[in-house]
Amino acid sequence: LAMSQVIRVLVVKLTDRTHNMRTLRYVGSHSSRRLKAEETMGIFAPLALRIGMYTVAAELETLALAELHPEAAERVAAQQRAHIASPELA
Repeated sequence: LAMSQVIRVLVVKLTDRTHNMRTLRYVGSHSSRRLKAEETMGIFAPLALRIGMYTVAAELETLALAELHPEAAERVAAQQRAHIASPELA
């Protein structure tokens, strides 16, 4: 019973962090945005992976990368778009 409550709390925390990262652009302070992104990359994304929430982890990593390293995030997104548009996938 206690373990199920812990998992429930983790799911709620990960859901809240996902929402926070999706709305990060509305946070005024650059240092606050960066801190949230660093926490997300270092704590929340690995935690999501550990409990099997792979889609959530991927979204958290994508959103954090966009804040921490926007140029790298754009290069990754461009490579993904090119790969999806490649004739091998058609």
